Amino acid sequence: RANIGTVVHEMIQHMIFGNEVVMEVNWWDPIKQEPVLITREMMKYLMSFQKFWNDYGVTLEDILACEIGMLDLTPRKKGVEPITSKDYKYPWGGSADLVTYLNNSKTGKKQLWLIDFKTGKEYADQHQLQLISYAILFNATSTKKIKRIGSLYLKSGWRKAPTYKLKEYDFKPILWRKAFDFWKFWAKVNKHDTPKFPMELPEAISLYGGNDGGE
Repeated sequence: RANIGTVVHEMIQHMIFGNEVVMEVNWWDPIKQEPVLITREMMKYLMSFQKFWNDYGVTLEDILACEIGMLDLTPRKKGVEPITSKDYKYPWGGSADLVTYLNNSKTGKKQLWLIDFKTGKEYADQHQLQLISYAILFNATSTKKIKRIGSLYLKSGWRKAPTYKLKEYDFKPILWRKAFDFWKFWAKVNKHDTPKFPMELPEAISLYGGNDGGE
């Protein structure tokens, strides 16, 4: 399921940049590095996004960023050179699916949104925290400031016409900071505060020479 979401994200970015997704042509999976069949489910997700795009009258000129990786390297303490992630003011990273201006139906003015695409179920608490963390990073590294955050829940179960749900979440940085502080405490107690990597394996293996000192 996660792989389908990754491929759909890639195809949406492709469409935003003015390109066409053709169902009969296989898509290239950037994670597995192999061709992927474009299924009816994927195409219905894309039609769901297309309806959102048309409903809100979004244009390429409204887009500020798409699939942008974010990382802030500001030191936690002024004048102290960061050595580990703990020494940074914002020791986390993220990737924003879409940063765009959308028309405010009440005022008629455009406001800057940070939107995350979802092809799965709604997990409001987790998604709100995710978006808040992204918006904090974006605001720290850009002269433009996020006004609103939301998840765009794309649908593939519709029958007659594409549907979607743009769910707005309150941008309350204090929620993320409390959750992050709790995670740091949990990680330290459970000794998960530093990343662990699997051991490196040999590229080839044999019982008779060629590796590990064999003859």
